[in-house]
Amino acid sequence: MDPISGTINFILNGVAQVFFMGSPLVGIIFVVALAINSKRAAAFAVIGSIAGSLVGLALGIELVPASLSSPDNALTYGIFGFNSVLTAIALGDTFLEKGRSATTAAIIGALITGFITASLIWFTKIFGLPVETSAFVLTTWIFLFAAKKFSSVKLAGPPPAPKQRSTLLKNPQDTEKKEPLRLSEFTAGGFVKLVFTGIAQVFFQGNWKTGVLIFIGLTVATISL
Repeated sequence: MDPISGTINFILNGVAQVFFMGSPLVGIIFVVALAINSKRAAAFAVIGSIAGSLVGLALGIELVPASLSSPDNALTYGIFGFNSVLTAIALGDTFLEKGRSATTAAIIGALITGFITASLIWFTKIFGLPVETSAFVLTTWIFLFAAKKFSSVKLAGPPPAPKQRSTLLKNPQDTEKKEPLRLSEFTAGGFVKLVFTGIAQVFFQGNWKTGVLIFIGLTVATISL
């Protein structure tokens, strides 16, 4: 594997690893899925993966592993990227008011998440535990708490009600009904949309079409295993 192919692989793998899939093809599908709902989220997914992987490189991990069994494969397979992907999307496109401050916070947060990921990989290895998304959660919480103290960084307001909600229920006039809604109140198609929207929300995207494409990416990864 040459450095250029390795670079593309670790960036795309970092996005795919949000669903624990180390596949560049799946990473491309996920980026496209994000762009369907938010081009900004898709851009931050790539930025986050680059940031986390750059931290891995800065820590001395080789871009091209010496062998398939080399620990450097952690970088190539996107392990250093996926926490930073989630942090970048959360801060740059979801929980902070969009703007220059949110963009700056997302980039810095993604880099910090990379270092926390590396630290947790070393620490949890002692106990034989996986890092999972703990680095993303820790960094994002710190930034969101800090945002309440800085006037230049503001928390985003509550999102608008999903535009698709009126198409989910058997009686559209019930769209203003208070939660919770009963399963029997949804159409069959509406329930399916809810399922795929839930998948999309792993990337903080409230769009069932995004969820469908993510599901297709997961299916492709499973078939290719």
